[in-house]
Amino acid sequence: MTVISFDLDGTLVQSDYIDEVWMVGLPTIYSEEKGIKLEDAKKFISAEYDIIGEDSLNWYIIDYWFDRFDLESSPRELLEKYRERVSTYPEVIDVLSRLEKKYNLVLSSNASRPFLNLEIETAGLDRFFSHTFSSPSDFSLLKNSVEFYRKVLNILDIDSMDIVHIGDNYRCDYLAPKEIGIRSYFLDRSNSKRGSSVVSDLLEFEEMLNGVI
Repeated sequence: MTVISFDLDGTLVQSDYIDEVWMVGLPTIYSEEKGIKLEDAKKFISAEYDIIGEDSLNWYIIDYWFDRFDLESSPRELLEKYRERVSTYPEVIDVLSRLEKKYNLVLSSNASRPFLNLEIETAGLDRFFSHTFSSPSDFSLLKNSVEFYRKVLNILDIDSMDIVHIGDNYRCDYLAPKEIGIRSYFLDRSNSKRGSSVVSDLLEFEEMLNGVI
């Protein structure tokens, strides 16, 4: 095994930033431009999110939502407004600093490019990764598709046995890569699951790598 692939949101970066953008920032803009109460805007937009659903590429594309809601504000300004909310989990920098000495680290995310690039730059993570992959922006795919992982393997020019992937979405980060023979780990920071391929943080993941690989 020569490559470790990491998910981004919920794995390396805490959810504060994306929650603020989607659940506060966008409703606030809608409220101001449409002249309705913020709470009403939040309810409306939340319902719209549910209609589109996480299995749609559009769900991840900020420009799509601005077009859907006919908003005049700038998506980029919204992303920048909450930049200070980007933060990594406590163990992330130390673990990546150690692992980069042994492995080629890559990032495999469902986040669209505007989110991904801003988050890793702000968090100081870009220096750790030789490649970053945005499934919706780079391939028009979601990470629950095995085709996404096949494309990653092709670009890296490696076999499935040469890479390990870890992330906090059971379907996208564990089941999908496992289906094509990639050793995958489910990161469950809530400690609600148990199993040989389940870890509670990246320190435990690192220990597992040292003991198994």
